[in-house]
Formats: sequence, C-alpha cells, structure tokens
Amino acid sequence: DTERNSYFRRLSTLSAASISQAIPPSLLAVVDAARGILFALSQIYQTLQHYTVYAIDERLSAVLLKVLGPASTYMSQLIHALDRFDTVSRRALPSALICRAVVENCRDNVTVFGKAVRVLSMQLKVLAKHDDVRYTRQMLLVLYGAMSEIAAAWQSMASHVEAVRPYLWDARPPPS
Repeated sequence: DTERNSYFRRLSTLSAASISQAIPPSLLAVVDAARGILFALSQIYQTLQHYTVYAIDERLSAVLLKVLGPASTYMSQLIHALDRFDTVSRRALPSALICRAVVENCRDNVTVFGKAVRVLSMQLKVLAKHDDVRYTRQMLLVLYGAMSEIAAAWQSMASHVEAVRPYLWDARPPPS
C-alpha cells in the first residue's frame, strides 16, 4: 500500500512541462493508460486484502491470500517500470526496454489480478449466504468499477499499439 500510494503522490507532483518534448503523444497515452490500470488494480487489491482480514469464510480468505501475494509482487514491478519511465522521460525518450517493461508489466498484472477475481467469483454463492450483504455489495461494486476502468485503459492502449510499436523495440524511427 505504501509503495503504491507513494507512486501516485510522486506522480501528482510532476508537471506536464517536466516531460521531455521528444516523447510522442501516443506513448504518453499508453503510459497514462498503464497508470489507470495500476490505480484500478490497487483498488482491487485493497478490496480483496480487506476481505481476507474480515472474511467469515477462512478457506476463501486463505485462497485469496495465496493469489494476493504474487499480485503484490507484480504491482511492485509495474510501479518500478512506471517510475523508471517517469524518471527517464524528464530528460529524453525512454529506451525500448523501459517502454516495453511498462506494457509487459501491465499485461502481467491484468493476468494475475484476473485470476484473483476469478477465484472470488467462484465463491460468490458462499459470499451471498454467509457474509454481510452490504459488505458483499460494496465489494462487488468496487470490483466492477475497477474492472471497467481496466477495460477502458486496455482499450485505450490497444488504440495506440501501432503508433507505439516502434518505441517498444530497439529499431526506432529517426527523430523528426
């Protein structure tokens, strides 16, 4: 939680003027979508983590904890990739390795968190019968909203994929 909150705090202090003018708008849009994915995933993580603390069903809590461990690691890797991009982008266009790390970490995070949500969805009948209905409803609303945010961000990334493809591999077009 601290690492994630620190990243968004650092990001809020960056001005648009501090970003190198060499970075194409399509690449900035992809990275901004990655930040949207990170934010939505952090909401899912926080919600599921909260559930594991207060869950009535200890089995489900244990299963979720097994999935949340790797999810936390993957989120840290995405934060690190975004931090590297942010740091380098102040001076110049980040290398293909840095740009690709952002996109690949997004993909990996969406995959891992998808597993966590699937684990939870398989237990919805148990949740509905045993847990506080208001809590379950609030949890589902957060998950639904976060999944919608991820879908929108992923769609945004997909719309820029052709434009950013040269920035994800070592063979780049010459600067204009």
